[in-house]
Amino acid sequence: MIVSWKWLQDYIVPGCDVETMAEKMTMSGFNLESIEQVGDDAAIDFEITSNRRDCLGLIGIAREIGVLFNQPLKLNSPSLKSATAKVEAAIVVENRATDLCPHYTARVIKGVKVGPSPSWMVERLATLGIKSINNIVDITNYVMMECGQPLHAFDLDQLKGGKIIIRRASSGEKMQSIKHTECQLTGEMCVIADAERPVAIAGVMGGLHTEITSQTTNVLLEVADFNPLSVRTTARKLALPSDSSYRFGRSVDRQQLEWASQRAAELVLELAGGELLAGVISIPEIPAYQPTAITLRWPQVLRILGVEIPVEQGVHILQALGIKLAGEVSTISMSFLPPSWRNDLEREIDLIEELARHYGYDKIPENVAPKVVTSSATPWQNSVNRIHQVLNACGFQEAYTLSFVTRQVFDLFHGSNHQATDNKATGLEATEPGKLREPLTVDHSTRRQENILRQSLVPSLLVSRRENEKRGTFDSELYEISRVFLDDSPTGEPYRLTMVSGKSVLELKGALEACCHKLQVWNSISFKVSDRREFSPGRGMEILVHGQICGFMGELKNELAGVIDLKETTTICELDLDLIVSSAQLIGQARALSPYQATVRDLNFVLDDEVSWDALSQVIQQAAGELLEELKFDSMFKGKQIAAGKKSYLTKLVYRATDRTLTSEEIDTSIKNVVARCQEQLNAELRA
Repeated sequence: MIVSWKWLQDYIVPGCDVETMAEKMTMSGFNLESIEQVGDDAAIDFEITSNRRDCLGLIGIAREIGVLFNQPLKLNSPSLKSATAKVEAAIVVENRATDLCPHYTARVIKGVKVGPSPSWMVERLATLGIKSINNIVDITNYVMMECGQPLHAFDLDQLKGGKIIIRRASSGEKMQSIKHTECQLTGEMCVIADAERPVAIAGVMGGLHTEITSQTTNVLLEVADFNPLSVRTTARKLALPSDSSYRFGRSVDRQQLEWASQRAAELVLELAGGELLAGVISIPEIPAYQPTAITLRWPQVLRILGVEIPVEQGVHILQALGIKLAGEVSTISMSFLPPSWRNDLEREIDLIEELARHYGYDKIPENVAPKVVTSSATPWQNSVNRIHQVLNACGFQEAYTLSFVTRQVFDLFHGSNHQATDNKATGLEATEPGKLREPLTVDHSTRRQENILRQSLVPSLLVSRRENEKRGTFDSELYEISRVFLDDSPTGEPYRLTMVSGKSVLELKGALEACCHKLQVWNSISFKVSDRREFSPGRGMEILVHGQICGFMGELKNELAGVIDLKETTTICELDLDLIVSSAQLIGQARALSPYQATVRDLNFVLDDEVSWDALSQVIQQAAGELLEELKFDSMFKGKQIAAGKKSYLTKLVYRATDRTLTSEEIDTSIKNVVARCQEQLNAELRA
């Protein structure tokens, strides 16, 4: 924001030179870019942050300087004299897009004389880098730079049908801008039109055919409020940046529309003559400003800033900024009402920041730490961070997918593909899906509407893997930690940890085991074979925590992969993350290493096919006793040397004591007990 030093002093007299003023503004949060001499004036360029829309005009800058130098702001109310003829007789205004244009005001001035602007206005605009066009156009620029509210002037006689219509553009509609460029409009853009054509792109730029020229005698003065997102999007698409779109894109103060309109009309009458028609068209009417009170607890100022600001001085600073005190002054707690131009003031901390800026950052001691306690990560966050670390180290990349899916991908894991008997036991069962009446998005590859709340992260990640395959990335290893939506869940929106991979089931199991080791829940985790229909036979398993099923893992059936056009073999894993995290032990318990040598014994058991390694390991660990330090899986064998329907597991049992070297007798006793238990409970045979 470039400021004219001479112009600025119409509103404030700081009583210092320009360098002192600029330095003090910099210390209050307005970064100084440069000071340049322009004739007998100085152009001061301040950096204005995006939340300070009020400082995109000289009045806002002057208000800040006034508080810094304890000087009053001089701001006169416009004085207008109008004719008896009504403005409604000269123009009809229709607002058909109140979502894109919440408020539109119009005034009409007839019999103006368009010509050069006076030298004082030309010089002031030149200091700001604005070229003089004619007195009418210059007035709109002058008022915009004065208060931050953009304006536009139309040649009233060039408006077809005596109408102004605020509407969305028709697809394919075109308009010539005042820069002599042809603008191709789309249906999302807001335009100001007459009865036949667009005459301005709302908030961005006026049209060529209704611009003010030397032949203009009747002027329609527009002051409006346009939707910031619409203006930003339109200006970017059309590559038409302007001072107006810059300000509309940051929102304007609706309560200032009438003042800006009156101020511009006053200058037109003064510099171009003419007759102002009575009244103003305002569609819809601007509602009265109703600010939300902000409570400021005065002890918080000292706690956060580390410096004590006198209450009277603090209240004076806030009131000088236009922030009204609601109630009595108190050393405990006070309520304040922010002005309409300060939409950045919403919370207590915002008021404390204003006090710090104007009391002086330089008065806050550097060697006294504020009495603020930093927050620490919760156990949940620490657990999730560990999972991120492990999976990233395993080559997985985190994905973020939409909460809504199509019916096609929803049914991959919730619907006809489910086994009802198993699902009730898992806690991951399907319920009646939540559905939107109107879809938020569309799957662009299938053109299907995505309007079903997901009950699993698997379908979304499968779609992501498919999209990676289509782009030549066949080794995408994806995981996501997010909520799903189950009506019968205690929380309604439980968290899931889901992985989709091209790795084998055992590799995926290894990644999960690494996560469990990092959370120190490995002793609580177990696996059992699953015959879920989604998995290839013999390649699926259920995951249990403390014996409770909390998830599943397996290789996706080729038929299901084909439904969404997956080419490569895909494995998946999904867990109830809440159950895992609730069992996590984040503080490790150190245990002294035994100085004594370990003894390793191999046992080769022949078992029935249906006996899992999990079942065997549990029996061995219970039977071996506390001398067993570790049980290792070595290999599994099936072949001619073993009877049909049988298999053999080769295991390694590691024995060690912490206080002595174990004797052969102690180990033999344990081994005999293990063999006996396995024979008794699993019908196992010891293979030589």
